[in-house]
Amino acid sequence: STSDSDVEDDNDDLLPIASHVNIIHGLKTVSCLTLDSNGMRMITGGHDETMKMFDFTSMDKNFQPFRAIQPCPGRLLRVI
Repeated sequence: STSDSDVEDDNDDLLPIASHVNIIHGLKTVSCLTLDSNGMRMITGGHDETMKMFDFTSMDKNFQPFRAIQPCPGRLLRVI
């Protein structure tokens, strides 16, 4: 029988990933995320009531959003 860790290791070889980064939205849960059709911009929304916009073409090594707004203060974001 194959263990779960062996299956996960095999799947890593199937993904066409050359590199990756961790993009931090905040300390609370990210509840929604969307990418534009070109994959150049990403918007995240979370339980901190904040929507953050990231542009991969102009992003520096700090991976910070170019804009952060609270579109509906007092409400959790569920859909972007």
